[in-house]
Amino acid sequence: MIVSGKNGRSHVYSDAGLHITSLYLARDEFERRLRRDRYKPLEADFVKLFVATVGTHKLDRSEA
Repeated sequence: MIVSGKNGRSHVYSDAGLHITSLYLARDEFERRLRRDRYKPLEADFVKLFVATVGTHKLDRSEA
């Protein structure tokens, strides 16, 4: 899952709400990926669930 942030920064999350990585993506590139259905907007109910889930997970570095 890709979340668009400020200043061209995007954040990649797993379906479980774990932050994977961040990257810089120009607005026109982000919009191009939306137009080509590479990225798809999420349903409002899923966004609420995702926002509630993010930050509730703690990565155990011993398992990494």
